Amino acid sequence: MLRGKLLNKVGSPNYRSSLISDWQNTNDIINALKKQHIENRAYAAKIAPYFCADTERETARNIFNFLKREIRYQVEPAEKQTVKSIPRLLADGYGDCKHYTNFANNILEACGYKPVYRFAGYGNKGLSHTYTYLPESNTVLDAVLSSFDTEKTPKIKKDMSLYKISGVNSADEIAEVNGLNFSKIASNVKKAAAKASDTVKKAASQIPAAAKAIVQKTATVGLAPARAAFSALVALNVRGLATDLKKVFDKKGREGLTWWSDMGGNRDSLIDTIKSGAGKKRLLGVQEEEAAWNEVYGGYSGDGVYIGEPVTIATSIATATPILIKVADVFKKAGISAEQIQKINKTIEEGKASFKQITGKDVTDVIFKKDAGVESNKLQYKSGDLEATSQATAEKVATAALAAGTGTDIATIKEVVAEAGLKPPPANFVPKDAPINLSKMFTNKTLLIGAAAVAAFVILRKK
Repeated sequence: MLRGKLLNKVGSPNYRSSLISDWQNTNDIINALKKQHIENRAYAAKIAPYFCADTERETARNIFNFLKREIRYQVEPAEKQTVKSIPRLLADGYGDCKHYTNFANNILEACGYKPVYRFAGYGNKGLSHTYTYLPESNTVLDAVLSSFDTEKTPKIKKDMSLYKISGVNSADEIAEVNGLNFSKIASNVKKAAAKASDTVKKAASQIPAAAKAIVQKTATVGLAPARAAFSALVALNVRGLATDLKKVFDKKGREGLTWWSDMGGNRDSLIDTIKSGAGKKRLLGVQEEEAAWNEVYGGYSGDGVYIGEPVTIATSIATATPILIKVADVFKKAGISAEQIQKINKTIEEGKASFKQITGKDVTDVIFKKDAGVESNKLQYKSGDLEATSQATAEKVATAALAAGTGTDIATIKEVVAEAGLKPPPANFVPKDAPINLSKMFTNKTLLIGAAAVAAFVILRKK
């Protein structure tokens, strides 16, 4: 058997497994195939002479015949998807479409040809199969099928190239068809899979009704005052905010403050405020907090001269609440002590209560616009600051929420909506269960504060 000769050439496998979490996670499978393709190049070079022919079509046929005769096809369960080295595939004597294609493409590449990975989908569940395609000779190599150069017509398909540029050995230096980079191709494959998904299509059909519900329930306000109030709290080290933020900065540098940029703030300015505030002792008692606050922000200068409208620490915490919610998550991920996490969570609860008392709205029912580049001297929100949510904003929020909830990019959701010809509901439309279903998809991957507000950050922060 040829398999035995090939195994002698490449050596015995180490029998270590490389597990991929889920075949339906297209991005994971592509990244795993990319890595395994590169690792298999050295093995392929040793055995390619057994397959190389005068043309790429003849070479592909030789590979097809070998796989059909000596490598048994065996489907892997969705919960246990793997990639294999060439020695492991030869030793096992069985594999699935991923293993077939990875083997074939490495041999073809070693013979001097330029194969691509073709990812295909046949129903409404996205991409589910991969095989080899050779663009130059228009040849298909799918050893899962019974005949050479046969292709089951897919509903969607995406091609990805991993052929090697002469002299390039790094896993990150991969040649791509037509000048496309790897990340772009992976993104396109994921996008195609999402567009073919019944789940995405059904959820997209709920966007008009969800937008209607968002208009009815939410209000909108700029985030600039919240940034100003939060900066003021940090400057005085209220509740030890500056001390803990400095720990995050010392550990992760500027990258640890990316969330501030995402919310429209200037990182350099915040870094200066953190360093200044961290030089002060933590203000933890209500009385010392109020004394310090009143001296600086409450309308009085150091010599007791009244300089403006007093602003209480409670109202400023209320205004900073949407940012405090994000910071609590940042602290948790940075390993800040459980005691401090508990304190900021308590501060957030105080802020939520004050926000509702001042504005008449729950903070989870407010869409906070990024207001990038906008500076504010206001340290508090008032009820009159909240505006009615527009239909356009509501549609953006619903679209962004769906994208976040389904792991799909916003552009894809927009395309699905456009293809389906979805229209906003009539003015007298009363949504029933659709918004509730959609709200189940909301996540806090970005700073989503409640259903509508969290989703707003996904898209509105980019404006």
